[in-house]
Amino acid sequence: MNKNDIIYKVSNKTGISKKIVEKVIKCIYKIFKKYLLCGNNIFLIKFCFFYIKKKANELAVNVLKCIYIPIPAAADNNKISLSKFLKYFINNRKEIIFIKNKEKEKEKEKEKEKVNN
Repeated sequence: MNKNDIIYKVSNKTGISKKIVEKVIKCIYKIFKKYLLCGNNIFLIKFCFFYIKKKANELAVNVLKCIYIPIPAAADNNKISLSKFLKYFINNRKEIIFIKNKEKEKEKEKEKEKVNN
């Protein structure tokens, strides 16, 4: 799913025009970028956690000359960590769908019993 898909789906679900939804999503992206560049973390409860992981400097060893050579860290890594709720949902979605289907079947059986009585 890309940005255009998100805009389309949000627009259809809410009834808000695509232009307004696009402005809102662009604004969210700008805010995320600004916060991450300032070194802040972003927590979206029950969804995910955005953060930048700092890389440490490393030491290389020249064995022949017995010299330690410091190697500066390249770039920091952007990381996204899913919440426990979302991980559980993704890992167990087949079970959840199966449970929901069973619940629907039970409800249909109860309705049939009420109609028959």
